Amino acid sequence: ADGFSRVTGEVTACSGTEGPGFTRMILNIAAANAARTPLLVLASNMTIAADDREYFIQAAYQQPTTVGMKKYGKRLIAPDRVHEYGAYAFRNMKSGVPGVVHLDFPAEVARARFASTKQDGAMDAAKLTDYYNKDRYRTESRAYPSPKDVLKAADMIAKAERPVIVAGHGVFHHKAWDVLQEMVDRHEIAVVTSGPMRGHFPDDHKLSAALSYPALMSADLVVFIGQYSMPSPSEYGFSPEVKAIRVHPVQEDLGRNWPLDLGIVSDERAFLEALNDKLGAKKREAWVTEIAAARDKFEKDIDNIYTAGLKDSTETGLLHPAVIAKETCDFLYKG
Repeated sequence: ADGFSRVTGEVTACSGTEGPGFTRMILNIAAANAARTPLLVLASNMTIAADDREYFIQAAYQQPTTVGMKKYGKRLIAPDRVHEYGAYAFRNMKSGVPGVVHLDFPAEVARARFASTKQDGAMDAAKLTDYYNKDRYRTESRAYPSPKDVLKAADMIAKAERPVIVAGHGVFHHKAWDVLQEMVDRHEIAVVTSGPMRGHFPDDHKLSAALSYPALMSADLVVFIGQYSMPSPSEYGFSPEVKAIRVHPVQEDLGRNWPLDLGIVSDERAFLEALNDKLGAKKREAWVTEIAAARDKFEKDIDNIYTAGLKDSTETGLLHPAVIAKETCDFLYKG
């Protein structure tokens, strides 16, 4: 489910039983949380009547187990409120920074039935609370950047000689790779992709710095757009003196881990469209040349490591990890 969401950007759901079924999901829930995946974890949890009885030694309190690994979680114990908490779940997964939502429910909730006409064992459907269509319990409205912030960002980028954009989760989730490429092509801004954005900006593009790491130390401006898992300065190969802009949908995260010269609260696609309208065409031949030279050096280093790995494999009769990595990469990305 996590992998499907990372490819499509859609909300996905997974389910597990109480006891070992749920506990075996923990590692993957943590991975999905770190990746900011909009993942819905649905897990049954015995019965309310069996609370504290260690019935079949299966029952456990699930919500404390996923603390720190989810955006929102709730144990559902009132059948008439399932739609209310379903709305909570989808608002959290579809708004701001996406994340894991964990709902667990005892058998009393799973077995509950509601009907608009009288049926044996069914409760009156009128007792369901917050039973709305999705257009009433959540909105597709997004935050737009202030014109003042867009103008300041455009001015900083226009004055920079070696700007680079780090395009992350938010660009992917809002499917903004088209406007990103249009803008950087016209203004010659280097691009590094992270997380699920990998592959949505070609590594062989002249402005891709994904394989040009040494060149990043020359960057004089970095623009983080939709980078939800924000690194510390030492985790990226930028100069400590580089100026930084960050675009993020949640205000309180701006300035976290990385000091900023400009923080902008905005939906990522809305920001890119607004910025694209303000930036004119600009050539940065020296920057493009430096990126190309760094990429050539990186690829030669990889080829040298691969050649050494082939030699070692021949001499030892064992397949060297460098050979596995290079040939797997070539197969997946070059055909």
